[in-house]
Amino acid sequence: MPRQTDPLPPDDDRVGRDLAAQVRRRLNALFESRLDPDTGEPYTHAKVSRVIAESGWRKVSPSTIGQTRSGENDNPTIKTLDSLARFFRVNVNYFLDEKTVDQELEVVQGLALLDRFKSEGVRSIAFRAKDLSPDGLRVIEAVLDQVRKAEGLEAPKGDI
Repeated sequence: MPRQTDPLPPDDDRVGRDLAAQVRRRLNALFESRLDPDTGEPYTHAKVSRVIAESGWRKVSPSTIGQTRSGENDNPTIKTLDSLARFFRVNVNYFLDEKTVDQELEVVQGLALLDRFKSEGVRSIAFRAKDLSPDGLRVIEAVLDQVRKAEGLEAPKGDI
């Protein structure tokens, strides 16, 4: 008999289904937001599997990755999640912690922003602008907008 403090009886599978859906949603968010720097496209399951194996982490097959993303594998091992977390440079708790949808989105957007800063030129500009006043930053933004326009690039969407 369950204790009064147990939120669900032990045979209730809702918790497992909710966690599986959470893992699937968060893994898909990582795949959708992180681009392969070699191709500029989303990572393939094969590439993720290969990099994990080459890194010496617990191997994860492309089919396991696909099944976890689709929900067919609704109970991935912690070792599988750990390897995927290492690949995407997140803590394994990213998959397991209770977060709101807004918090999840914030994590994924932050990771995407970090990927953008991998470009040495972008990083250099960011570091050089670090201690500028708000007026100085507006001048730099205006100059960057003019350079983008001269190079036929659209204005970036939104703020960082």
